[in-house]
Amino acid sequence: MYIELFLLDNFVMDCLLLRVASALVARPIRARRMALASLLGAFWSCAALFCPLLLTVPAKIASGFLFAFAFPKSGLKEYACEVAAVFGAAFLTGGLAFCLAFCFGGEMQNGILIASLPVRTALVIALIATFIPNLVRRLRMQHANCNPQCYAKLSILVNGKEYQLNALIDTGNSLVEPISGKPVAVAYLPELANQAHIPIPAATAGSKSILYALRPECMRINGRESEGLLALSPMPLHGTAEALLSPGMAGWTNLGG
Repeated sequence: MYIELFLLDNFVMDCLLLRVASALVARPIRARRMALASLLGAFWSCAALFCPLLLTVPAKIASGFLFAFAFPKSGLKEYACEVAAVFGAAFLTGGLAFCLAFCFGGEMQNGILIASLPVRTALVIALIATFIPNLVRRLRMQHANCNPQCYAKLSILVNGKEYQLNALIDTGNSLVEPISGKPVAVAYLPELANQAHIPIPAATAGSKSILYALRPECMRINGRESEGLLALSPMPLHGTAEALLSPGMAGWTNLGG
């Protein structure tokens, strides 16, 4: 029974680590890839009990490089950022585990952290909590009572200058800022390109890309204040719309009228 709990603890910790790393680089990881990488990490930890070589610093560094392969296929630069995110997440989650373990009577034995049941429960709760914001946002989007062809007046204030845009409520726009969870509007405003530094993962039917967003000083939809970010499209939008709003914004703001 002990080895099953040991594998479960490490599996949950690895899942939490990858979720934190995903937020750090604003790149989503599919649940299947996360589960597979976490399972391999759990067996790696189990093997380390019988092979002390796997507990050495070089081996731990190598495991971090392997963990980064859980992210979608990317270039060398992106892979380097993902490796850095994995190590950063390891410091964060590892520090949390140590604090909780020692607070609840845990201890170190032969380089292995032995945690009690309260720590395991806390790790499971922490892992579940990382999935809740995305789940809530998806449910709100599914139940948003919004006409796909509904237009609204979008007003944004950036550096004291106000922009008035004719915005389309696009049910296909599910963009959110990964860390804060705030919804993201999209507009073609090349004059603001130098001020957009927040990476927003974007995916279409044929490709994946990164848009860059900024936080307006004020955002209003049909005269009502709304929370959200503005991502800049690299090219003009099709049709008569000057901006695209997500159904998540429709759920927070009255778009009627």
